[in-house]
Formats: sequence, structure tokens, C-alpha cells
Amino acid sequence: MHNTKECPHAIFRVCRQRSCIHLVHLGSHDLFANLAVQPGQTSLITTPGTIVVYADSNTQMLNSSAVAVGSVFRFNGLVFDDNGTLRMDCAQIYDGVA
Repeated sequence: MHNTKECPHAIFRVCRQRSCIHLVHLGSHDLFANLAVQPGQTSLITTPGTIVVYADSNTQMLNSSAVAVGSVFRFNGLVFDDNGTLRMDCAQIYDGVA
């Protein structure tokens, strides 16, 4: 379980009422891809290059433009491994790195 993570490149987005689910493609510099294949691991992350980000009315929207497919943003929150799928309970969304 990880405390926080920043992730760029939203590639899919579904919103209902006050909640959104973002399927995010991680940058090549991200540690999850490297950490997903450590020797001796009992469970593997099936897609270490993507993460499912859950944002709701408690998420602080600190970005200057709306989150859209193909845009670059930073998502900060609690990341956990759900049987091989990385998921994040998002606390803040920031503008992406230029």
C-alpha cells in the first residue's frame, strides 16, 4: 500500500453525479512498473502502466482546466493493489507537468 502518487495522462473517464472514475496511463518514469516485477513477490500487478483513479466530491480540484481524455494531470491520493489492479482514492487533482 502506498501513501501518495502522481500520475499523468488520463485516457478514459466516466462520471456519474458527483463521482468520476479515470483510467490513467502512467508516465515512463513511474515506479509502479519497476516495482511490479520484484523477485519474490507473491502477487503481481497485472497492468503496472495504468491505474484506476476514483475522484468524488471530497477530491480537491486544484487544476486550471477540466479533466479530459488525452490531457495531462497529476493525481494525488492513496494507492492500493486490488488483486493485481492499481487503484487510487484521489485526494487532489493538479495541472500536469509541462
